[in-house]
Amino acid sequence: MSEFREHDELLPGATARRHQELIELRALHDRQVLQLKRLNELSDRLLRSDRPDAMSTLFAEAIVEVLDVSVGAVWLFSPHADFSDPAWDIVGIPAGPRLSERGYEVAARLTGNTAVRLRDTAGLLDDTTELVDVMAAPCFSRNGTMAAVVLAANTATMAGMAPGLTGDESLETVSLLAEKLAQVLDSLADRRRIDNQLTRLRESEERFRLLAESAADAVIESNVDGVITYVSDARGMLGFDTRSMIGTPLVDLIHPSDVQQTMGQRTAALRSGDVSARLELRLRTQSQGYRWMSNLSTAVLGEDGGLLGWIDALRDVHEAKKARDEVRASQEMLRAIIDTMQDPWVLLGAVRDEHRAIVDFVYVDANEAACRANGMTRAEMLGLRISDVLPNMVEEGFLSRCARVVDTGDPLSEDSVAYRHPQIDQVLRFDFRGVKVGDGLSFTFREVTERYAAEQALAESREHYRLLADNSSDVVVRVTPYGEMQWVSPSVREVLGWDPADLMGQSTAMLVHPEDIEFVNSRHNTDEDWITYETRVLTSDGSPRWMGIKARRAQETSGRSLWVCSARDIHQSHLDRERLEQSEQRFRTAMESAPAGMAVVDLDRTFLQVNPALCQLLGVTESELIG
Repeated sequence: MSEFREHDELLPGATARRHQELIELRALHDRQVLQLKRLNELSDRLLRSDRPDAMSTLFAEAIVEVLDVSVGAVWLFSPHADFSDPAWDIVGIPAGPRLSERGYEVAARLTGNTAVRLRDTAGLLDDTTELVDVMAAPCFSRNGTMAAVVLAANTATMAGMAPGLTGDESLETVSLLAEKLAQVLDSLADRRRIDNQLTRLRESEERFRLLAESAADAVIESNVDGVITYVSDARGMLGFDTRSMIGTPLVDLIHPSDVQQTMGQRTAALRSGDVSARLELRLRTQSQGYRWMSNLSTAVLGEDGGLLGWIDALRDVHEAKKARDEVRASQEMLRAIIDTMQDPWVLLGAVRDEHRAIVDFVYVDANEAACRANGMTRAEMLGLRISDVLPNMVEEGFLSRCARVVDTGDPLSEDSVAYRHPQIDQVLRFDFRGVKVGDGLSFTFREVTERYAAEQALAESREHYRLLADNSSDVVVRVTPYGEMQWVSPSVREVLGWDPADLMGQSTAMLVHPEDIEFVNSRHNTDEDWITYETRVLTSDGSPRWMGIKARRAQETSGRSLWVCSARDIHQSHLDRERLEQSEQRFRTAMESAPAGMAVVDLDRTFLQVNPALCQLLGVTESELIG
């Protein structure tokens, strides 16, 4: 009896505990049902959502609602971060300044692929909020990369008010949310790829539509026997009515010289497994002329692989073909001109460093003269750099001057540039010409060593001549055939009082006495190379002075003839000679009119001169006495 009494005493306590367990199980069941309901609502919201940029916010709110916690957070990682703006969100506590970076710290604590409980969470999200019951789960995309991290927790202040994240079912729910997020991100990625493909497809279709609308092509379909069965529109291109072309063999439209090539390319395409052949051919027009066409010829094959016919897409390229032929002929002519040039010519391409500065030039093209000048064949020369072929030119600044041409567009023109040839160790002289062409320059050069030496010799000769003329007491004048004074020596200032600059470009007539101009002109109007004469020249004050002129005919380098005249002051001697002649004339007159016999004899008593009175006195003639 006592045993029954003890059993009766224990029964109410056991019943109460069992009742409590049933209540907890019912609460857990209700809680799981509520979580499943909220998960279904989340799925519905995801399906209805047209804002993929709200994923982080949507799932952060879902964590709080589904798990009935106070804190929910989501971080999306690249490239899935592109789906959310922002790429992270948190619900339950304010966002700290570094909260966006905490996702990587949470991810570093996750070692598996399921939800785990995190320990030591002080300062995990910020330095002030204390978290409890922290659970986190990684979110992996289908390619195995971590796409996101989800976190659920309670704050210490809210822990007593929430049921808490206890038991394995909470971990399973967090994992389930992570999986759901992974599925959504993969779906979004798929949707984005599909959208991108659709966008490209629409763009491709639009481009095709624009090309089709703007194309002036005609399409011709022919059967296996080569007979035309369909023509889209050939009136504008060939002039034929479309219906008149049906039933016509295609070869009747092809230029006879192009038939074999066209059929051969079709056959070669079929043998190679490529059902298309692109070629250019000439088609006959209604006016019996021919026009060049670009043709994409595509074979039509049956299910058994047998040939059913051909579809030819034609584009009129007649004018383009003519233009290409003209360009080709022009290029060939230019090539011939370049190769026959006696002067070396090269086309140089700029070589630039990472800062876009020109550091060298490479030979892109060269003519035969340039190859001979460098002792190379064209194949050997092309591709080399200037620094490889002409290292001394680089050291002497030639490279920088060429770079300036490319950078500024200003042409290069230099004459008699010195260059020490490394092979012969001799200084040569060159003329350089260069103009910009694209990112390089067209460059010609000519060796002028002999010309430079001749110019130097000529310059020295001219300097010697100038010194002689400047320091001579004679006046030296260079005169054109038209009488224009090109140059007058400085001595004209002392002799005639003129400034040389005042006479340059003036006519010699301003210096010649008016009464002597005709005489002077007659003396220069001769084929003789040397002439001498005397004339009166006017000084700066207008008074005349007698000058002795020696003139020599010369030629300039241009071939034009001129006179080089040397004028010497003979004014006093000319006056003395005139006075002597006058004195002699007076003596001769007095002697011949004297009544007495008179004679002039030398020391040998030889008669030099006799008068008529003496001849009459002696009864002889003057010629008998003289001598």
